[in-house]
Amino acid sequence: MKKNKFKILYIPIFLLFAFLVFAPPLYAEKETIKVGITLSLTGKFAPIGNDQKNGYKLWESHVNSRGGLLGRKVEVIVYDDKSDPETAKAIYEQMIVNNETDFLFGPYSSPITEAVLPITEKYNYLLIISGAGADSLWEKNYKNAIGVYTPSSRVSHGFIELLFKNNIKKIAVVHADDTHSTYVAKGAVSWAEKLGLEVLVFESFKKIQGI
Repeated sequence: MKKNKFKILYIPIFLLFAFLVFAPPLYAEKETIKVGITLSLTGKFAPIGNDQKNGYKLWESHVNSRGGLLGRKVEVIVYDDKSDPETAKAIYEQMIVNNETDFLFGPYSSPITEAVLPITEKYNYLLIISGAGADSLWEKNYKNAIGVYTPSSRVSHGFIELLFKNNIKKIAVVHADDTHSTYVAKGAVSWAEKLGLEVLVFESFKKIQGI
């Protein structure tokens, strides 16, 4: 009897899922899915921020040309955070409080993303971290953050293993002093030492603004 009950429940659930996924664009077309994000359209991160904007808008166009998400049009709302963490914090809070968006993408760079995370956590609002990878983003165990990047400390693992397999015994690690690069370098040193490579040099340099 229990098996039959599960079968009876499974069929309508499956049909509901199929209806939501494969429904034609006219279904729920009345509402637009709004995705909010700040990007560095001006300021020191502007070159990358504007490239990201173009990418998001291309995704928006592509998704809508295929009928949207669940038959609903997608709109990516982009604000300029001027490459400034405090500006980004204020804008994200505004988007949430004013109920402007359905969910949020994260800004570019680890420092700006790290500044925004307490805001999205405060309001229990989903943030897809789509422009940062520093390990520090995960050290406070935020529950509403989803990352799409490999954590910075693990970025170089494959390269270090390649050196090891090619019998390289000694390496030098030189890195920019920004958050992401520092974690990449520390991860490289840690992995090298685990594999028995000798790190002869471990030094940082001042990162050039805007790069």
